[in-house]
Amino acid sequence: MKVLFVAPRFHTNQFEAAKVLLARGNEVVYLVTRLGATEDHSLLQPRVVRPCALSRALMRWMGAAPADDRWAFPGLAQTWRSIRRERADLVVIRDPNRPSSLIGLLAARLAGARVLVYTQTRLHKRYTASRRIATRLLLAATGGAWFTPVMGEPDDASRPPRHMHFVPFAVPQWTPRSVDPEPARILMIGKFEPRKRHVMLLDALAMLKDRYAFEVTLVGERSMPEHARVFDEVVERVGTLGLQDRVRVEANVPFGRIPEYYSTHNLFVLPSRDEPASIAVLEALASGLPAICSTSCGTRYYVRDGRNGFVFRTDDVAHLTQAIERILSDPALHVALRRDAARIAAAETSAQAYYDGLSRVVWDRWHVRLT
Repeated sequence: MKVLFVAPRFHTNQFEAAKVLLARGNEVVYLVTRLGATEDHSLLQPRVVRPCALSRALMRWMGAAPADDRWAFPGLAQTWRSIRRERADLVVIRDPNRPSSLIGLLAARLAGARVLVYTQTRLHKRYTASRRIATRLLLAATGGAWFTPVMGEPDDASRPPRHMHFVPFAVPQWTPRSVDPEPARILMIGKFEPRKRHVMLLDALAMLKDRYAFEVTLVGERSMPEHARVFDEVVERVGTLGLQDRVRVEANVPFGRIPEYYSTHNLFVLPSRDEPASIAVLEALASGLPAICSTSCGTRYYVRDGRNGFVFRTDDVAHLTQAIERILSDPALHVALRRDAARIAAAETSAQAYYDGLSRVVWDRWHVRLT
């Protein structure tokens, strides 16, 4: 089967999904509006559909950055021609919450393609009568099905409408390397953006530095002016808190080198707020690193509190500090969390789990099978 993805860019959280589709004999193509600084194109080369004249005019008027802006979108005719040219059996549209995705959705419908919408909203959430009606109208408008890797909290009041499905993220199942729990080697991976809350993590660590031995590596993307500003703020804060002998700050690490960081650390922390769905949390778990993340992180549903990590209250530095300290103060707990992290990940976020889930969605909607 030929699968065409239409998305703003070939995000690193889709690398393993593309890999397993290709490995099973499917053809995979990505249509994107831009290329990201940390992308790995060893599997496939995304085909860039450039922003149209209207998009460029809007961005100039708003003073927006062309490299990363929601108003970067191609023309409808241009997108339609690109989709028609590929003759794909299935078109997967990234969550249509920006013009480029909406245009891709409309172009795919005009081209008569089978359409799946990939979103990172929670599958299980409070479905009021109005929300349920709106969701069904959206499903009817797309003519296909929606799937998400974010589970939410299942209960009787949160049953999703038909043709909305859960398909887990696919992440590499790296063999965990034995790393002594002492000293703790803490890793954080996330763009240098305010919502990632790097500074809050540093504040939490400063409260613990006189009682515990630990080393910290902060890895993130620095490709936009805002990234540079936050990066400089983080470096300054490291010095202000007296953590310069404990903390390394690294920018724009190639995607292919990321496994090295998981293999040399033994605890992962992502303190960010309003995080739709961090793939780094799942990669860490699959590498045998216990993960700590906030209640507003979409992938918190993969974290079993006290079994493979901890979930802290968003923006609560005291609660974050407490979660980190529970692991730093108990090496035996740290070892147990590491063991269960890898075991649970192998069952829930493997390439096989993703492929099985996507296959069920395609079969449920059209009664056809992936290759």
